[in-house]
Amino acid sequence: CLCATLMILISWYSAIAAICIAGSIFMYAQKNSQEVQWGDGWTGMRYQLARRFLETVQGNMHIKAWRPQVLVLTGVTIDEHAAGLLLHDMELVHFASQLKHGQGLC
Repeated sequence: CLCATLMILISWYSAIAAICIAGSIFMYAQKNSQEVQWGDGWTGMRYQLARRFLETVQGNMHIKAWRPQVLVLTGVTIDEHAAGLLLHDMELVHFASQLKHGQGLC
């Protein structure tokens, strides 16, 4: 605010010209810019940390020793009669168990 006031007091026609030029550059940049999703810094750090961890793990592992890990996500409800948990997709759990014990697709 002080800078604009001093600029107008020193030379008002130069101040008006500078404001018009700056406004036209801003409008040009806003019209011709593309919307970009850069993400935040913490997400980038997590991806970088995960990539470095995977590079260190893969460097020491022989190809014959690698086995895929299976993660099965099913719905769970509380079974009041048996005082435990009730899994919804037991067929999926059994399939993952067969894959893990070497009786699966290969």
